[in-house]
Amino acid sequence: MVDEESFEDKLHRWTLNDLKIEHTKKRIYSQSKLGRIETRIAELQFGKDAASVQNLRDDLYIATARLENLRNLHSAQFDLQRLIRICEEINSSWQHSNLIAVGALTRILLDHVPPIFGHATFAQVAAKAPRSSKSVFEALEQSSRKISDGLIHQVIRKKETLPTDQQVNFSQNVDLLLAEVVRTIG
Repeated sequence: MVDEESFEDKLHRWTLNDLKIEHTKKRIYSQSKLGRIETRIAELQFGKDAASVQNLRDDLYIATARLENLRNLHSAQFDLQRLIRICEEINSSWQHSNLIAVGALTRILLDHVPPIFGHATFAQVAAKAPRSSKSVFEALEQSSRKISDGLIHQVIRKKETLPTDQQVNFSQNVDLLLAEVVRTIG
């Protein structure tokens, strides 16, 4: 009888420890803003030092909730995994202050989504957008695209300037675009 109680006690303790570990994992993951852990893993994979990991921004370019909306969508017409990956890479680039990459990826995003709205180009999407989002989409098409093009196609010069957060931050406009993607597909 003593051995059975001892075994049951051990089993109970192991189960509690497993539950505590799972709870801790879930807490860490939820505090990570859905990706902080993935970012850390990427840092380790690519050999970045601990100092660069500590210099990550806390804010995200694309809200975690919006990414979750996209992940929860199911479409028979469109495979959204590339769209989701573009959004994740925008967030990763933003967190690492890789602003040229943020601009380039924003351009990639604009070129990627038009078929969801039944168009071939984002200019067509902006032109046919409802009045409530038309000016936002036009700003993405005109300002964001021109800034991104400058970042992508600029050849080396004698004197350079690097982009700033303000120059590439179209996050509110991108959020509205992604909300329309969710609404259109959902």
